[in-house]
Amino acid sequence: MTALVVRKKSKFSGRERERERFRAILNEVAEGRGRVVLVEGEAGIGKTRFVEEVSKLPEADQFYQLSTRCVYFEAIDPYLPFKELYFRYREIVKGMEGEGATAYPETAESEEEAPEPVPLSLLPLMLEEGGESAELEEPTPERRVEFVFDLEKRGPVLIFIDDVHWIDRASLNLIKYLSTRIEEKRILLIAAYRPEDLYLDREKTKALMETLKSLGRERITEKIVLGHLDKRSVEEILKDQLEVNKLPEGLLEEIYKNSGGNPFFVEEILFSLISQGILFPGVVDKDVMEKIKRAEIPSTLSDLIARRYDSLTDDARRLVRTAAVIGLEAGIDLLQRVVELEGERLLDALEELQITHFLEEGKGDEGVYYRFKNSIIQEFIYQNLSLSRRRYLHNKIAGVMEELYRNRPTFYNTIAIHYFNGENFPMAARYYTMAANAILKKNPADAVDYYEKALAIYRDMKEEKPEEYLNTLMNIITILIEMGDIGGVERYLTEIETFLGKRKSEFRQYWLKTRHRLGELLILKGELNDAKKVLGGAIERENDFQVP
Repeated sequence: MTALVVRKKSKFSGRERERERFRAILNEVAEGRGRVVLVEGEAGIGKTRFVEEVSKLPEADQFYQLSTRCVYFEAIDPYLPFKELYFRYREIVKGMEGEGATAYPETAESEEEAPEPVPLSLLPLMLEEGGESAELEEPTPERRVEFVFDLEKRGPVLIFIDDVHWIDRASLNLIKYLSTRIEEKRILLIAAYRPEDLYLDREKTKALMETLKSLGRERITEKIVLGHLDKRSVEEILKDQLEVNKLPEGLLEEIYKNSGGNPFFVEEILFSLISQGILFPGVVDKDVMEKIKRAEIPSTLSDLIARRYDSLTDDARRLVRTAAVIGLEAGIDLLQRVVELEGERLLDALEELQITHFLEEGKGDEGVYYRFKNSIIQEFIYQNLSLSRRRYLHNKIAGVMEELYRNRPTFYNTIAIHYFNGENFPMAARYYTMAANAILKKNPADAVDYYEKALAIYRDMKEEKPEEYLNTLMNIITILIEMGDIGGVERYLTEIETFLGKRKSEFRQYWLKTRHRLGELLILKGELNDAKKVLGGAIERENDFQVP
């Protein structure tokens, strides 16, 4: 194992043209011309760093800044990025109130009349089961993002949503809604994404691709595509990291050739050479190129990360493997329970992963957590685990989460995801159903999404678990009737009737329920005579089924 080397943050270099354009955008937004900025670039190109740096420009000082990121797993809780934005909003408002500011300075006539800044009903999934707002009506999109417009009353607002290529459908719909309401507001919405991820599975990313295209056609939208850095910018980074005014001859060309000007590649190659004792900050070694050639610089990102991973201690490797399976972020309680490391062994492993820039520490509402410094590293580690290890860890994580969060409905979907990836499909379907039940009254549209995930599992088990399959279908049909989704109701009614086929007597109650739902559908379509016949026939058959 190589010695641990403390890394310093690299200098932000290049992007002068993009920064100047951003200055102009910030000024436009501050004047009341809202904008959407799409920041596009490949993995490691520096999208997050770019937004961080332009957010520090003098023109951005007057902006209230809210930032979040989407997470790796596709089936995340609806509105999770907006939940983080809302928490940041609350911190800002709390700080204002601590300084004596009022919650609604422009609209409230007195302190007694000032309303709660934004109730928790804004985001139903923020509420725990049995909370005080269990019977609240389903919030509209306007209600869900009300906190953004409240903040805009106080000053310009900058919202940054990172890793949008992983966004959930509900949050994507809120982005679309926001984009239609900010043209004359002091709101800047920034969304960063990797184009390559949009084309890996076009079926899954179809909605996002269509949204990005539609946003791109709006006059308030601007796309900034970040390309590779030029040699001059790479040279600035190398000089800053090595703390020298002049680089050893040939070093810039070698690193630029191997990195292609990708900032993340540049940093990883340089760190690899420093950790191997080939380069030293403050030292210009004229023979360094011979040493580099003997060391063979890793030429791919996977080689770079693999070397860093192999240099870790056994405990640190075990911990980072578990963290990669949990996702981009993991609470310390969950990590500790899953890896079963105690005391100083756990702390030493965590410190090692922070020093080597695998993880960074933070503190949130759930306590201390650890987040991957770069999603590329998390993806690499996860994808390079054996299928057996992934399956084992997903199931173990799900089991621990059951113990920790058994009465926390906001975690049911995450538990379901881990059971699904662990190929424990019955438990996955059970938790998808529990997640749907938990939000059914407050959020029926998203409940349908969860029921459909459970249904996809039960379809493969319908002969083994016919009642679970039929119950899930009936739950979806009931919600879709209430929502007026005629096409969806027809599709699922056809499926349930096909399954029942000649087994009406065996599943007579389900067949009768199907008749009633068909009658309700016909009423919804305005075909009242047909509805009367269907419902009348169902009542007759119900009487026939009665046991004497």
